[in-house]
Amino acid sequence: MIAVILAVLSVGVPFTLLGDIARFWASYLYWTLLTVITIVIGFLHLKGWGDKR
Repeated sequence: MIAVILAVLSVGVPFTLLGDIARFWASYLYWTLLTVITIVIGFLHLKGWGDKR
């Protein structure tokens, strides 16, 4: 479910909320921050994977 939300945000926000911003770096900054958030969520989700028995 989190993956679907992140996928919708990664496409929807740059074309809707950031569409009126003339600077091209706004979308790149947004995608960079979204990538960091995705990595953190993945790390938190998988950090105890090998410990469970």
